[in-house]
Amino acid sequence: MTEETKRAGDAIALRAGPLEVMFQDGALHTFVAFGVEVWRGVMFLHRDATWRTPAVAVRDLRVTAREASFHLTFDARCAMSGATLAWHAVVEGDTSGSIRFAVEAQPDADVPTNRTGLCVLHPLSAAGSRLEIEHADGRLSHSTFPTLISPWQPFTQIRALRHEFLQGCWARCRLDGDVFEMEDQRNFSDASYKTYSRSNLMPRPYRLAAGERIRQSATLTLEACEPVRARPRTPDPCVEITRTRIGRLPRIGLSLARLTAGCAARPGLWHASIDRIAAGAESRDDVQEIQRRAAVAGVAIELLLADDREAAQECRNLSERLSSAGVTPESIAVFPTTRRSVSAARAAFTRSLVGGGTPWFFTDLNRATLPAELDFITFRTCPIVHVADDRSVMQTLSTLPSIIATLRERHPGVAFRVGPASISMNVNPFGAWPEATGGTPLAMARDDPRDHESFGVAWGMGYLARLASGGADVVSFASPTVFTALASLAQRAGAGLLDATVSDDTIAALAFETPRGIEAWMANLTDRPARATLRIAGENRRTLAVAPYGLARVDVSAADSRVDR
Repeated sequence: MTEETKRAGDAIALRAGPLEVMFQDGALHTFVAFGVEVWRGVMFLHRDATWRTPAVAVRDLRVTAREASFHLTFDARCAMSGATLAWHAVVEGDTSGSIRFAVEAQPDADVPTNRTGLCVLHPLSAAGSRLEIEHADGRLSHSTFPTLISPWQPFTQIRALRHEFLQGCWARCRLDGDVFEMEDQRNFSDASYKTYSRSNLMPRPYRLAAGERIRQSATLTLEACEPVRARPRTPDPCVEITRTRIGRLPRIGLSLARLTAGCAARPGLWHASIDRIAAGAESRDDVQEIQRRAAVAGVAIELLLADDREAAQECRNLSERLSSAGVTPESIAVFPTTRRSVSAARAAFTRSLVGGGTPWFFTDLNRATLPAELDFITFRTCPIVHVADDRSVMQTLSTLPSIIATLRERHPGVAFRVGPASISMNVNPFGAWPEATGGTPLAMARDDPRDHESFGVAWGMGYLARLASGGADVVSFASPTVFTALASLAQRAGAGLLDATVSDDTIAALAFETPRGIEAWMANLTDRPARATLRIAGENRRTLAVAPYGLARVDVSAADSRVDR
């Protein structure tokens, strides 16, 4: 047994019977039993009246760890304008495979909030798993975790959740202190299902009164689970490239919004946003800049209107301004996307593709009804809507296939475009952006420093690889740094895309045809060096060392890379 005081930022490995878990920064994450992730996380979370998450300071962290049990306590606080919310947490794990996370919180002044309480995350791997829900009134219902992304809360009035994480192995999560409900966080590209307190159907923001005590707990228990052999872990990732074409490499776009005057990028498309939501608003990307950039590449325009009543006039005005500058847009996406606005765009831009969807995140698209008369659908994602740590940001890449599958189900046969994407929240439908905190990753940040670092490049490569394999027509980026690192791929747009699968989520990969044979790109999505084996049609070709958050490019000669059409 060890008993010690730890630093707040330390990552601490703990064990409760067969359940392994990590603790860091006041939260539990990555609950694993028998080699399978059972839960993704438990945390106490405060969101302010604009959905921002104030920075949390953890102190007085004390841990008593045994071979198969532990006891952990800490204090935490977050400061808002004129108030501080403080809480004390007790976390205990026992040898039976049960962990209890209990919190008592209290503000020292009145605090407006959209959400304050415990959150429990189930992992993406739970999709399709059998689920039993015990409701607050004692009812028991049976279902499964959604496979396609649920646009609204799939389960409400929750007291406890019991799911099958392995065949015959069940895990139970009981929640006390309030009534809880679940949302499918893949809507926001988070790789989890989140169960939280206070229904979204209730008014918000609401007020926490000075001195009001909040007492909540989550008890996570393994049930009906005979000891089984843990799933083996693959030591090194493997990239398997088949010789079957699955589509074409999408065009890679770049946003005009953050370009500097001397930027010499040559994207597949420039992405320009014209904002008419506020009367007399200036364009985010003015026509003069669009004219200058159109000499290099085509321009895809988003037109944001206050509503569709003035769509005809606004579209005519914009068309005339662009025509006088000698610019014919490759496409125009109009928001809100209604039959009236789409008809107006078609009438004004007769030589352009006309699309729509949302200028915001997939959530809004998943809840929208769109007219059928669209050449393409467009939306954005952001990996830091809820949390901003490195691990969670990279995990968002695993949600992209679910987003694509849901989109295909709702809008079969329609081309789709995604972006401009970045780690930063470059658009914000929720209200004010949080203030910078000296380089510390922050949810909903307007400018995340990782967009300018190797981490952001690796994330961008992973983003492109997932969307390309899913059939995206255009993938645009907001970060010039990310685009520059992938610029040579932009020149390969339209190349025959080959099936490239990876053995785990530590590596992202894509492969495509060239006149010389096959070109493969890989990104290491971790902070550790990786050795990846490259196979083509089952044959080992080479092993590559890829630096932390690094890229690797491989050319395979035509003689070794016959492609099945």
